Amino acid sequence: MLKQFRLLTRPTPARQDAPFRRQGRSESTPEAYPRGYVEDFDEAKTKLADCFSILLESLSIRARSRYDAAMSLKVMTRDQLVPLLRQAQVRGKRIVFTNGCFDLMHVGHTRYLQAAKDLGDLLIVAVNSDASVRSLNKAPDRPIVSEAQRAEVVAALGCVDYVILFNEPDPQSLVAALQPDVLVKGGDWAVERIVGREIVEARGGVVRTIPLVPGVSTTSLIQRIRSTTI
Repeated sequence: MLKQFRLLTRPTPARQDAPFRRQGRSESTPEAYPRGYVEDFDEAKTKLADCFSILLESLSIRARSRYDAAMSLKVMTRDQLVPLLRQAQVRGKRIVFTNGCFDLMHVGHTRYLQAAKDLGDLLIVAVNSDASVRSLNKAPDRPIVSEAQRAEVVAALGCVDYVILFNEPDPQSLVAALQPDVLVKGGDWAVERIVGREIVEARGGVVRTIPLVPGVSTTSLIQRIRSTTI
């Protein structure tokens, strides 16, 4: 954007078609100016409009963010994300959706998310909220990391386009709202058990599983940490 403003403010060389004002013409009419000056003015208006468009889009994205300045602008609410994905699909973009707790991120998570992104154009990651994690069959002290921090860490990955938190035990209603083209889960899930499969397949989408990295999990990390601190 700064480069565009510099282009706008760069001095224009003197033209051969001076004088600036044609004799006998009012300055309020286009005919009052040589053709070259009118073209320069039109070009400047176009560049300025482009700059304002970029600025407004930036402000729009910032307004859509659920959190304060410390939170990634990739983290969205459902109402914010749905229209963005509809627009993307109209442009022919393939939307990939996956979900998880992502408590204590590790290499298994990052490889999994990169593989998921390779299946489409935009990767949406739904992160279980603290309440959602506590409703699952996990240890009573989970999650270790708060929902806001988990969402921000996931959003920091380059392969992730948007992150959304959800409070339900599973993402069924979220899949119905977002209508992804590809639904992805880890290889420990049988395809027929993946929540939201029927919704995605009903509109011509596909469901995929991605193999897990052997021996790597949040649970195993927690166990190792505890074994070295006792």
